[in-house]
Amino acid sequence: MNKKIFGAVGVVLGVTIVLPVLAQTTASTGTSTTTPAGKITCVGVAVGIRETAIDSAISTYTASVSSAYAARAAALQRAYTNTPAAAVKTAVQAAWSAFNKSLKSAAQTWRTSRNSAWSGFRTATGACKVPTGVSDSANAGSEMTGQ
Repeated sequence: MNKKIFGAVGVVLGVTIVLPVLAQTTASTGTSTTTPAGKITCVGVAVGIRETAIDSAISTYTASVSSAYAARAAALQRAYTNTPAAAVKTAVQAAWSAFNKSLKSAAQTWRTSRNSAWSGFRTATGACKVPTGVSDSANAGSEMTGQ
């Protein structure tokens, strides 16, 4: 069976993601995307790609948050080895400032990646021309915000 996938390639957090725009046939079923079954299969492929992208993005996000906490712990530990008290205060403030900056950066990267995955999904499913109610796009708001 001939699989024709035309796609745009995006890079999300260092992971290459191909966002498909399926045409003519799908590899798994050989069903034309002009038939109802083919349109549904087309959406299924797009969902799989979206979910893989979101999984990668959330893994990167959680690793970044974990790293921020580890860095904060080490910086605070070093801060409390200082004397006088003014040096401790300065080091503690710097540790918390760096931590907050890291969390904001991780959250922004997550939101950008999540939005990119959903945007690519909407583009791909638009090309599938599925009947109303087949796509799960209405659930995009259920994703974690990453604040």
